[in-house]
Amino acid sequence: MNATFTDWVTEQISQLGELSTEMAEFLIRQQEVLVPNEHWILIPSLSDDRQWNLLSPDAEMERQARDLVKAFLGPVLGDVGKNSEIIERLGDGTSLKKMRNVTFIASSDVSEAEIIRSVSDMLDVLEAKPPLKEITTDPIAQLLRDFEFSLNNEDRGEAGNMLIKLRDNGTLGDIDLIHLRIAYDFTFGDYEKIVNQNLIHLCNLEMPRRINEYILNSFWKLEFSSLSEEQMIDHFGLSIVSSLTNLFNHPKPTNSLGVKCLVALFLRKNPNSQTLERLKRSLTNLSEQDVELVKRLVGEDFERIKNEDDQPVNVSSSILHKAKLLRDGNNYHELASLALQNIEEREIFVMSMEATINNQDQELAKELVDSLNQLNEETSKAIKPELKQQLIELAESLCSGWLQWFSRINSDTPWDNAASIAKDESVDWDLTAFDSPSELGVMQNHFDSALEGNNKEQVLATLPAICKLAGQLSRNQQSENFIKSVLVALLEVESPSKSVVTSFLLLAESLVSDLDHQLSEEMYVDVLEQINHLWEKIQSPAYLDWAFSVIEMLAFFPAPSVPARMNLLIAMFPLVTQYQGHVQIEDLTMVHRVNHECELNFQLPPMPKIEEEVNIWKQLEGKKVHVYTLLQGLVLNRFEQQLKEMAGTDQIDVMFNNSLHGGDGLKQFAQGADYLIVDTWHSQHAATGSIDQVVPPEEQIRPDTGGRGCRRYITKLKQVLERDNN
Repeated sequence: MNATFTDWVTEQISQLGELSTEMAEFLIRQQEVLVPNEHWILIPSLSDDRQWNLLSPDAEMERQARDLVKAFLGPVLGDVGKNSEIIERLGDGTSLKKMRNVTFIASSDVSEAEIIRSVSDMLDVLEAKPPLKEITTDPIAQLLRDFEFSLNNEDRGEAGNMLIKLRDNGTLGDIDLIHLRIAYDFTFGDYEKIVNQNLIHLCNLEMPRRINEYILNSFWKLEFSSLSEEQMIDHFGLSIVSSLTNLFNHPKPTNSLGVKCLVALFLRKNPNSQTLERLKRSLTNLSEQDVELVKRLVGEDFERIKNEDDQPVNVSSSILHKAKLLRDGNNYHELASLALQNIEEREIFVMSMEATINNQDQELAKELVDSLNQLNEETSKAIKPELKQQLIELAESLCSGWLQWFSRINSDTPWDNAASIAKDESVDWDLTAFDSPSELGVMQNHFDSALEGNNKEQVLATLPAICKLAGQLSRNQQSENFIKSVLVALLEVESPSKSVVTSFLLLAESLVSDLDHQLSEEMYVDVLEQINHLWEKIQSPAYLDWAFSVIEMLAFFPAPSVPARMNLLIAMFPLVTQYQGHVQIEDLTMVHRVNHECELNFQLPPMPKIEEEVNIWKQLEGKKVHVYTLLQGLVLNRFEQQLKEMAGTDQIDVMFNNSLHGGDGLKQFAQGADYLIVDTWHSQHAATGSIDQVVPPEEQIRPDTGGRGCRRYITKLKQVLERDNN
């Protein structure tokens, strides 16, 4: 236990003066539960009745504390105020190290008693679980998380301390430490330190894309951003950045205008068709004015840069031989270039068309289709019509992103394969353009208009993918109107398919379960109304899983509108009686708990009695159930409670881990489980890789990746217990 922190907390509480009995008992209980185990405490402010200070000794404990406070007290405490480090002296003159202080501002209509009750609920849960610090024991992972946390908070002092600790730890190599130092210097504007490093050596090595961007952005900010176009062109040849060739060969240019301008200047000096094509494709997120600037910096060759090997040559039998070699080696880009340079060589052009179709290259297909009109009549007639049609269909399927898709769907021209294109290709579409409110607004306008146009049926058929897009954009503060348009579109669907209702549920769960970006009350009500409309259309035993997932979401995540939540729960609860014969005992257990906790007083079927010898959950008694998940909040505690309730025993050791990094601590967590649940809805990363190293995937319990609740855990764990019981 951190003795100096404990002393400091005692000193802070003593300054509060005379306290009510309830407040005094509340602070004493926090000291007993939180200070020894979690090293943080929440106390009222001396200066403001609505202000509460969260005190902690370091950044790691602050992060854990903030997550818990948001999870348990989200609707009670409003936005986080200041975040600061404090150097204090105790009454005896003892000097303390820097401590952490985060100020929370309570909602104006919330009383002190309500806050005390909410924190007390949190303490009840924390007393029943092991300290979180026992779970996250990997030192290097903790240091890296602290470092990233301090960078995100622009906390220079803490980030510097973490950088020193990372260096002294001895785990990271020199290059890794240089990368971290570059991230540190860029975050705090020390561009000169980055530019003055031995970059010639460093840039010859493979670097993370982020570091690549930091270096180029530093040159831009330090040397180029204040220059005129003519001065940029003149200065580029004199700058060391012009010799850092590897920096400009990144497969996908960044969204930064400064980096795009440097790439343009590099191309002006070093023409290269592949780099130019990558640059062109990256311009979609820029304004028209910025695109013109990039074009001018490249120069007059913007439209005609070719590699040396692409230069036209005299037509001869050697050209046909070269074309065949390119075809046989599947170098279809070079083959297309050769065909376009020798446009009247029908055999070469046909080879290029076939190779392009075989490789399903839509951009290249469009370029070849545009060239079909340049063929003379004799050559054009000699090409099979079906081959032309295949090429045209491939070119027409070209769609590089959602903005282009919505723009095209919002036209009078029918687009019969619009839904299939979005379904097949949208997973790879870049969403960074929608960081701009204007781009998001343009897409929404196209969306709203298309719902009344000739392609309306294609839009409705694309709703599963559009729901997924809305969920991906939900953290963008400007996305609320787009999400409302999605809700309006869903109302147009007369007979929703399973993919539509499932996709909407995933969207609803991602919105409601996001504790860092809580929905407004208006949006929350809109989402719940849409759930009610869908349930009225689909209610049947086939959709019970969907309905119980909705009930879990409503009950176990924060509700910006409690009346709206209560109304929807009351509307859905009759399904338990109506479809009683189809309801699993695990779902009935969950519904009984919701009925009690939400004080619905709904008349439910009684819980059936299960004899111990046939209760498969009894197998968990005395076992360790470890869960790796990025889920947060009460839903995890409800999962633990439900396991123990169904097993009829408290003798189940349930532990959770949410580390984003691999390491020995996570490996020990995984190896120590009798039943290991690994929730991968958030996609795989270093942490899941570490788990796989010690527990093979086939021995892990992996719930379905759809959804954000814990019913998925119960369902999958039940399958494993039934298998073991047989």
